[in-house]
Amino acid sequence: MSEEESVSVLDISKEQLFKILDNIYENEEYYNLELVGNELASIKNPVKKVIAEQILDKIQDFKKQVGALRTTLSAKYPEIHSEIEK
Repeated sequence: MSEEESVSVLDISKEQLFKILDNIYENEEYYNLELVGNELASIKNPVKKVIAEQILDKIQDFKKQVGALRTTLSAKYPEIHSEIEK
């Protein structure tokens, strides 16, 4: 998914979610979750709203932890990290 591409949190596919997480791993500021808050307010079905909130919470958690994850993976697998940077 490119930065310009937009998809509803309720319509997101597994592949799109993986791509978002990959983009966040590469650039922590990639995804603006504040923009999605407006969409949450418009969801009337309480079950769908909870599901959307859980997806967004997990993305936010990943975004908060990505720096530590990157550091841990680089320390544990330095040869892979150096190959990626090339």
